[in-house]
Amino acid sequence: MAAFWRRTAGPPALGPYQTARYTVVAPSFFAMLSSSNGFQVLGFARAADSFGRTHAYVASPWRVVLQPAAINAPVAVGQSITVHAVIVGRLDQPMRVFGLAPVAPTTNAHGVATFTVSSPVRGSKPIYFEAKLVKSTSGHPYGYSSILAVRFQS
Repeated sequence: MAAFWRRTAGPPALGPYQTARYTVVAPSFFAMLSSSNGFQVLGFARAADSFGRTHAYVASPWRVVLQPAAINAPVAVGQSITVHAVIVGRLDQPMRVFGLAPVAPTTNAHGVATFTVSSPVRGSKPIYFEAKLVKSTSGHPYGYSSILAVRFQS
């Protein structure tokens, strides 16, 4: 269970059999939940032995996996690495969806987008890559990948 979130909109109390729409915000970045793992909302009553809960909510059954998952050695300046962004389902099975990426290249017939990454300069700090799916109707991201860190050195 994450930390308690703060109510910013909605009635301060809700009686039996009443419904209302609430807006809640996380108290910090670390209390925010992963959009790919799903979540539930628990509501606690003033009496310590009473609470309610929602059904589990999953924003999307799909997410993106970056392959390789890690680059463990520095990459020489000018050297290229290949990163595949693979769309997978709830059980990590690859999804065969074509043309689903907000930037070129789009996914191929197997649901894989391939990127070639290089840097003309070295850096003292890693560069971070992340892939996400974007809803075409709203432009809102969902289905995030883990972060891939790459350090370019000469």
